[in-house]
Amino acid sequence: MKVCILGSGAYGLALSTIFNKNNYEVVCYSNNRKEVHSLTKTRLTPRIENFTIPKEIKFTNNIKQAVKSSTLVVIAVPARSVDEITKKISKYVTSKMHILIATKGIENKTCQFMSEVVERNINTSKIAVISGPTFAKDIVTSSPIGLSLASTNLLTRDLVKTMLENETTKVRETLDIIGVEVCGAIKNVMAILSGILDGMNTCESTKALFLTKALNEGKVDIAFNYYKFDKLTNNFDYSFSPYNEKVVVLTSYYNVTTSANSLISLKGKQVLMLDNKLANYMSDKINIDVKTYKKPSSLFNSLGKDKIVIMDYNTYNYYKNNELSNYKVIYEQDLNTDYNFILLNTNKNKAFVSLYKYYISTINTDLYKSRALLKFNNDSKKIDLTYIYMIIGLTVLVVFSIVYFKNKNVSNKIKKEDKMRYVDHLTSLKNRHYLNENYIKWQANKIYPQAIIVININKVGHINDVYGHEEGDMVIRKAANILINNQLEQSDIVRTNGDEFLIYMVGYEETKVITYMRRLYKEFKNLPYKFGASLGYSMILDDVKTIDDAINEAVLEIKTNKESSEDK
Repeated sequence: MKVCILGSGAYGLALSTIFNKNNYEVVCYSNNRKEVHSLTKTRLTPRIENFTIPKEIKFTNNIKQAVKSSTLVVIAVPARSVDEITKKISKYVTSKMHILIATKGIENKTCQFMSEVVERNINTSKIAVISGPTFAKDIVTSSPIGLSLASTNLLTRDLVKTMLENETTKVRETLDIIGVEVCGAIKNVMAILSGILDGMNTCESTKALFLTKALNEGKVDIAFNYYKFDKLTNNFDYSFSPYNEKVVVLTSYYNVTTSANSLISLKGKQVLMLDNKLANYMSDKINIDVKTYKKPSSLFNSLGKDKIVIMDYNTYNYYKNNELSNYKVIYEQDLNTDYNFILLNTNKNKAFVSLYKYYISTINTDLYKSRALLKFNNDSKKIDLTYIYMIIGLTVLVVFSIVYFKNKNVSNKIKKEDKMRYVDHLTSLKNRHYLNENYIKWQANKIYPQAIIVININKVGHINDVYGHEEGDMVIRKAANILINNQLEQSDIVRTNGDEFLIYMVGYEETKVITYMRRLYKEFKNLPYKFGASLGYSMILDDVKTIDDAINEAVLEIKTNKESSEDK
């Protein structure tokens, strides 16, 4: 199989080495003839130091030649160039090709994500998005890396994962394309500046000074609101804070004299804490006498029967059966730490502010904090939970690619104009964004039986190629009308991609599901061109089988039935 990589930058070249290592034919496109000549001749690039490009990787400035006969087309050009290059390749992309977006960012003019730009210019549903965090240097040296892969097209997702994975490259899958793109676009905004300031060992006031200046000058759009920002001249908005913390007060089982009925009751007593932002919060906001330690081992060595310790619950839970086994909880409290974000709110930024505020409200921080904490051993790492919060909330989300959406009153949180985001404009059915929002809700539903039906309209690609895309769209609309006219109660119908639909059903026995499918199958036979549709289903009878399992079973049934039909 052939892989076409559009772009000869560091990341595009790095990805080319993965595909080459996995024994795929790789062709890289650049519109710069001199660069193509240089890369072909020298096998060196100034973008990645001490890296020799494998001789098997080819280069061309002929875009038609690059795209032709490719199984996978990888978009790795800068965000500003995605619109132009997707328009160029649109006439060469066939229904058999899959598109992988490696470009991060938001289109400046439209505030659209890269997947939306691609969909705007190329009539395909076989789209996937990939993100890191990964560095080109680490990829080309075959260091262990993790990639996040998002696609609502299961076939595309499976194909890309197969083509990317090897002994050093691991891929995590998700349906949440927008979630991956949001994190990819914003993860560097604050981390770079904060990281520089942390590296300089600056105090909190200095950090606030630099961030205030950057915000006022429009050099940064978002900042962590733990700092005290003074003299801001621009208009700002504040996000919902997901970082409310549960803290525990500990003392020895042998200490019978010390008690606590509030955090304020600890005034006048010295408490031991790890050196992190939570300690700063206790000292600054609660006015508790805090003695801090850089390492957990240092704190544990200072423990005694008369000592008082304050920790966040996740850290305590991690150490309670070992180093803190002789310590008891005498008080606990849910603490609003005000770890939210301040957002530059100008006319240009309104779309981003709205999106980010909604998105940050959906984060399951407990999961991320627990996972992050497990990566720190007892001595070698400093447990700075605020640092964890920043990186987890904005960067590690990309690694894990697990986005948990709130399911209650979602429609009330979104403005009326945003609701069209969940409507497929061709069919008026719900679209894959709706699927992403409701996936976890379906998974949490404990009413059984449930059923997943996957419907693939046959030979839409053939109709597009032979009769034109307008005819293909007409067939898709006719199919959607059949589904709408035959929709059952307690069911959801989603157009997941160009020629594929998904139905989620609750409360129907398998015999009724089969009867319903037979009715749909008969109706689809009357579609224009008489190619009909292929259907597959899967029943969910308990919480062991996931929605993902059911979708994969239904897709597999379609594939098996098609192969069986071809054999006959």
